Amino acid sequence: MSGTGRSVTIAGDAAQQIAALLTRLQNKQPILKAAGRIVQQSVKRNFAVSGRPQKWEKLKKPSKKRGGRSAKPLVDTARLMNSFTSGSGDAEYELKESELDVGTNVEYAKYHDPTRPFMLVQDEDVEDIEEFIQDYYIG
Repeated sequence: MSGTGRSVTIAGDAAQQIAALLTRLQNKQPILKAAGRIVQQSVKRNFAVSGRPQKWEKLKKPSKKRGGRSAKPLVDTARLMNSFTSGSGDAEYELKESELDVGTNVEYAKYHDPTRPFMLVQDEDVEDIEEFIQDYYIG
């Protein structure tokens, strides 16, 4: 540091902690993975309780033609609920370098989501993601 007449050297544990923090700041993958799990679990909870924060409209009459196994909306076969995938077949979310895609490969999902929104991330999920980020960077 030119012109100040003083300098500080960081060594030992502090230097190692700073180096570890810098490494964590560069690697977003653990955060995106955690966010993917949180969002995927949130969507499944939306199905389990028939909508959050607002309950979905009840079925007018459950379909006997499809088997009528459940009177809960969107859970008759559980195909949609269990389908969140990156398109690769078995992954539930797709990680890219600095982004996360969570979705479904079920064609009819787009018709159900406007009337019974299941792809909603709740405020509590955002809080969980923020808590993970704080723990990851500070912890």
